[in-house]
Amino acid sequence: LDLCEDLRLTLIFVTHAIDEAIVVGTRVIALSARPGRIVDDVVVGPRGAVPRGSPSFGRLESRLEARLAPEVTR
Repeated sequence: LDLCEDLRLTLIFVTHAIDEAIVVGTRVIALSARPGRIVDDVVVGPRGAVPRGSPSFGRLESRLEARLAPEVTR
């Protein structure tokens, strides 16, 4: 991540862990089950702007979980 930041590169990081996406990403795009469609697009801010355990982190995590919940049963 530091290398991408230093070289001003864009990195697309794919994960199934919502908390990891919030901590690592500056933007989180949540996709539906097949066919993959965008169900939410959240601008997190600069890396590290939303620390784990903060109220902002909890709100983002809850929002993404709620948007992805219907996708889990498919």
